[in-house]
Amino acid sequence: MKNLLTIFILTLFSCNISYSKDNPLKIFKKEILGDDAKKEMALAYDSLTKHKEILNYNKDEEAIEITLDYSMKGHSEDWDLSDDQAQRWEFVTKKKNYHKLGKEIYLKYTFKLNAGKNHSANIWQVVGTEYDGNIIYPSMQIMYTTDEDDQPNRMQFLFKQIEEVYWTDVDPVANRFRQKIYKFDLGSLTAFKKEYSTALFKIKPSKKEDGEFIMWLNNERVIEFYGPNMILDKTGGIAFKIGLYRYWNTSKGPDLIKPSTLSIKEYIISKNCEKIIDKEKCDYESKDKIA
Repeated sequence: MKNLLTIFILTLFSCNISYSKDNPLKIFKKEILGDDAKKEMALAYDSLTKHKEILNYNKDEEAIEITLDYSMKGHSEDWDLSDDQAQRWEFVTKKKNYHKLGKEIYLKYTFKLNAGKNHSANIWQVVGTEYDGNIIYPSMQIMYTTDEDDQPNRMQFLFKQIEEVYWTDVDPVANRFRQKIYKFDLGSLTAFKKEYSTALFKIKPSKKEDGEFIMWLNNERVIEFYGPNMILDKTGGIAFKIGLYRYWNTSKGPDLIKPSTLSIKEYIISKNCEKIIDKEKCDYESKDKIA
């Protein structure tokens, strides 16, 4: 009887594993997201929800593939604008879990990208929130463009100092910004297509001089800046977005916007540096840092 019971339990366990492997959304939540990201993030309300078309689990690479095609359209707040169109599949920090200013946060992001033509896209974002966690503006982004009018076929990091957020009568649901943008080149899209890259981050969001941002890409320190990084008065903290958010000018014909696939192997957020970053990087202090 004990043997029969053991076989029965093992069979049930095996069935559950098999079911999970056939559900890319569950795999993303349970296996790709790690530590605080697993507990604090959820599908964004304006994300597309046809998961069977968008998500695929690549068993060989143990990664979730996110594919967006023009035919999928986008959420009405992204799609029905006067100047640009957009579509997205993103996970975002839940409103109640936003990260307050002055607290250090550490992240690890392992990804690969096969970018289509004639659009731009964000694959990771830091966004500013109000004191209740409500998202109000984009602050930092890893993005690419395949639009020939703007540094085509490059991966970039954008840091935006938002000075004002406003809305227009033409597009009342789309927030607009008065901002200063700093761009950092991360390399050719070809390199990100061939193999997985790992980005590590140390972020201390702040309106004061103690703000910090350090990014390592494939073990090389590529970006660091210090001082106020969230300067808008109403900013109470930050949230994170992970996934694929594509956008283009409405003047482009639908046939020009080619599909893109973002593959994600791992995305971890932690308040403990040494959980996800080696000790040498955790202990790093810039000699050129101005106090």
